[in-house]
Amino acid sequence: MSGTGVAHAAMPLRDDNPSEVDLLGFEDVVDVLESIVTRTDLDPVTVGVNAPWGGGKTTVLQLLKQRLDTREDIFCLLVSPWEYDNKTDPTTALIDEVLGGLVAKLEESKTFGDKVKGAVKDALKNLRRRVNFAKAVKLAASTALTVTLPGAGALIDLFDTDKPSDDAGVPPDPTLQGFRRQFAEIMESKDLKPLQRVVVLVDDLDRSLPDTVVETLEAIKLFLSVKKMAFVIAADEENVASAIGRRLATTGQPITSRLYLEKIVQVPVRIPALGRDQTEEYLALLMLADLERIDEAVARVKGSRPAKPGQLVQRLGETLPADRHGEVELAEALTPLLHRHTLGNPRRLKRFLNAYWLRMSFASARGVDLQPDALAKLMLAELHMPDLFGQLLAWLAAGVVADKVAEIEAGAGDHSAGVRDWGELPPRLPAGDLPKYLFLAASLRGETIEEAALPPDLRDLATRLASVSQGTRNEARREAVKLEAAKQVAVIRYLASSLRQQGAPDAQKALAESISTLAGAPGAAATAAEELQRLRHAMITAPVPISLFVHSRPQEFRVLIEGWRDSPEVPETARRACAEALGPR
Repeated sequence: MSGTGVAHAAMPLRDDNPSEVDLLGFEDVVDVLESIVTRTDLDPVTVGVNAPWGGGKTTVLQLLKQRLDTREDIFCLLVSPWEYDNKTDPTTALIDEVLGGLVAKLEESKTFGDKVKGAVKDALKNLRRRVNFAKAVKLAASTALTVTLPGAGALIDLFDTDKPSDDAGVPPDPTLQGFRRQFAEIMESKDLKPLQRVVVLVDDLDRSLPDTVVETLEAIKLFLSVKKMAFVIAADEENVASAIGRRLATTGQPITSRLYLEKIVQVPVRIPALGRDQTEEYLALLMLADLERIDEAVARVKGSRPAKPGQLVQRLGETLPADRHGEVELAEALTPLLHRHTLGNPRRLKRFLNAYWLRMSFASARGVDLQPDALAKLMLAELHMPDLFGQLLAWLAAGVVADKVAEIEAGAGDHSAGVRDWGELPPRLPAGDLPKYLFLAASLRGETIEEAALPPDLRDLATRLASVSQGTRNEARREAVKLEAAKQVAVIRYLASSLRQQGAPDAQKALAESISTLAGAPGAAATAAEELQRLRHAMITAPVPISLFVHSRPQEFRVLIEGWRDSPEVPETARRACAEALGPR
């Protein structure tokens, strides 16, 4: 990585919406989906697009929609059951959205004449009116949870084509079979012969409640799956199966969630996670997404595959302005560790870059001058290596962070392989930059350095050890003494630092007693004494010296209290308490 800065104007935040440009290189996935939904021998068809959270499902759907929207013989609709009102029955909501979408597409189409449009739109609108939302809501709880027809009586009155219209001219509700038959007749009518396919893209199903998941799938299977219809359901398969399982558990149905899903989704397609090389390309293209020639840049990257890592500047050629080389070099340097820690997840990669750009902005606003590559290296530790970052904060609190980081970067000391890999990432961190960044990171998280340095599993324990409630402290102390020595030292440093910031006698007493509990661990008493040496003498209250000797009497505490006893700045009551705690001279 070069040490040159990256212009702030070149680093806008990237929103979480899918890109209209294929920065992810998912064109091959879109090719596969297009070929499936347009095959005449798969009619109707339901495709499942599977990927974990942030894996690019919505981007794939949007790219597929862009492509299908260019065809006059295909109507493409995008729906999101997650957005349905929770008081609305998902089954009827989806049916109505699909029918309404077809009406809108017909109105926009240039393929069909006004007469055909009018006839088909009237038929679809008539079918929409037959959806009785009130009855659907009442019957939602009793709808059969199977891929076969619901039990007799549950939906028998929902639609009934044989009943006459009411006085207002609104057709009554047809039966399940009647609705599906009438929809199929419309789709296969001579009027719609030029229409090859209606493709319904279902997004965010895995965000929905279990009832919505199941009833959406039922609507597809039982009502809408007729000739010329294709459904592409983008979801995390594990989450959908889990939702189905929770719903099945309430019905006693002898069917597994996997079997249920397999009976609905005929063709599963998994979006592959980004590989190491794709991660490098995506990071760089995200940084360059504001380029006027971004389409050309994407095409250059695609056209130069396969390629060795670290060659993006050359591959981008003249599409890359000279003042943007630093961003590409930064992406190349970050890729090995970011790919390992994000598993090639596009959303996590994007969030890292957004967090990086925000941190750069905060640092600049607060007068903290950090090189972009150094900032990125530290943020990698903060966001994806929490144990290492906590250790950095602890070393900062102990005043040894520069030496410890230099040790890691030199490949010395007893550190894990992941930490050594982080240390090898350029650049070498300047000793002066470390405290600036770490203090900034802690302040932006609303924490003190000591609190931020505590591993997450110790923070609750430390808070309870500082409680003014005797019962809470006693329970916490029983847990604390069972910790390994290194963790006891981390907790005692936090408690001693907290005592320095407290002025209330009862709070100081609680902290001092808990410090005394842990003082027997190797190095703990010395750590606490070092912190308490910085306690302003005028703030010392009488309970502190006595409470420090409640559970142990280490020599480090004796020397500390002797200094307080002899200090004229310590209040008289506290000096008498020191003398009492130490005993006769």
